[in-house]
Amino acid sequence: MSDDWLARLSTVLPPPDAPIVGEVTWEAVAGTLGIRFPPDFRRLVDTYGSGWVGDELNIASPRATAFPDWAAPPLDAIRDVEPEGADSPLPAYPAPGPSLLPIASNGNGDYLFMVVTDGVADESRLWLGNIRNIMWQLVLGPVSRLLVDVLTSGRTAEDIIANFGDFAWTPNATFTPKALDGT
Repeated sequence: MSDDWLARLSTVLPPPDAPIVGEVTWEAVAGTLGIRFPPDFRRLVDTYGSGWVGDELNIASPRATAFPDWAAPPLDAIRDVEPEGADSPLPAYPAPGPSLLPIASNGNGDYLFMVVTDGVADESRLWLGNIRNIMWQLVLGPVSRLLVDVLTSGRTAEDIIANFGDFAWTPNATFTPKALDGT
């Protein structure tokens, strides 16, 4: 159950006392972005907000007013390889049928994407993609499960996530709140 993943994550990655969640309600996010996010991801964002896991992964809150600007570069990079689409497993959001929406990054061109279909985000299958080197890998979600797996396995992230050595999270990582606009 996804609640168990978030509870486990909270024991290995304590949530911040003052998360930077964002100013926008989930209802407004659904109206503005046209996306309904899954309950586990909404709870993750409401618990942690936007910020960094260690120095390696920047979780983005769709509730932040800066989210559309933050998400634009990876979406544009995917669109740059379209219409061929051979370099991307799915088109960039929004698109008819399943499409990719970034929800996290590491600053090295690697992004974690949710699949959005007909306005509903699905985090049971997540795509890791490097938009500069055009590498993609499907991983199991939800996001809280991926974080627990990486932080508690005793293995490096590259053992868990083939070809993505830049996601080199370490045990005992901390979560540092940081707004998407850099403040």
